[in-house]
Amino acid sequence: MRWNALVAGLGSCVLAACSSSTMPDAVLFDVGSSVALSSEGAAALWPRDPVQIVRTRLEGDVLHLDIEYGGGCAEHRFQLVAAGSFQESDPVQMQAFLAHDDGDDPCDALLTSSLRFSLEPIAVAFRSAYRASSGRVLLRIDGWAEAIDYRF
Repeated sequence: MRWNALVAGLGSCVLAACSSSTMPDAVLFDVGSSVALSSEGAAALWPRDPVQIVRTRLEGDVLHLDIEYGGGCAEHRFQLVAAGSFQESDPVQMQAFLAHDDGDDPCDALLTSSLRFSLEPIAVAFRSAYRASSGRVLLRIDGWAEAIDYRF
């Protein structure tokens, strides 16, 4: 499966729910994932099953995403994927999206969960590209209207 090759070594967020008559909330198995930086061509390979971001919160280098998605019968995987390059502006910007592999889940219950992603790889890339010890990046996530103002 493509997903396994893409997340090897990245640490993905994996959510699962069981198909019992009393469906529990999704269980988050890995909450320490980092944003994945991807080239434009490689970004097209990430799975893009439906997911809605309902709330964002930035605490230091950690971005919290509250999400909703359909499912309930299969494992779901999520990865925040950002462009590997910056858009030149003041401050610089970076495009991102939430990759979602629904595992071909045939169920359609409305599930909610919270994900956390470290944005530290963006700070590392910025420091390397601009040779600066601190910076600011406006992270624009597909499906979320407001830019995330990431300062480090």
